[in-house]
Parts: sequence; structure tokens; C-alpha cells
Amino acid sequence: MGAAFGPVTILALFWRRFNFQGALASIIVGTVVASVWAFSDGGPSGMWDMQPATPGFILASVTAVVVTLATPPPSREVVDLFDRVNAR
Repeated sequence: MGAAFGPVTILALFWRRFNFQGALASIIVGTVVASVWAFSDGGPSGMWDMQPATPGFILASVTAVVVTLATPPPSREVVDLFDRVNAR
């Protein structure tokens, strides 16, 4: 769950450019990577033995940023709402 929703939660709270496409791609990648990682073996000498959420979180974060930057930014109304909610 952390690999799927962790990056989305963090980016949605702190990055005003973050958008729906980046969130959706991040959730899908985080879920797939963590699921596949959980069922794979440890590799030679167990070098890939780690919590599945770790690689899932990292790849989901990278995917979220890349997809967000490759798609159109949110509308001005959404950015203004983000700024109002996060005003100091």
C-alpha cells in the first residue's frame, strides 16, 4: 500500500504541479513493482532481498514526476485552490 499511495500522498500535498495522470501512473507502477518484487526470489546471494515497498516507492515516485512533467499542468483554478488551501 505504501508503494502505491505513498508517493501520491506526498506529492499531492507539496507539489502544486502534480496532476491526475502522474498520480494514476504512480499508483499503477507502485502496485505492480511491489507485487512482482514480493514474488521474485532474492537473486544471486540474496542481493535483491528487501521489502517490496522500497523499490515500489522509488519507481512510483520517479514515474509520478516524469508523467506529471510530460503532461499538461493543472488548470489555473486548481493551482489557485492549492494555494488557498496551503496558504500560511
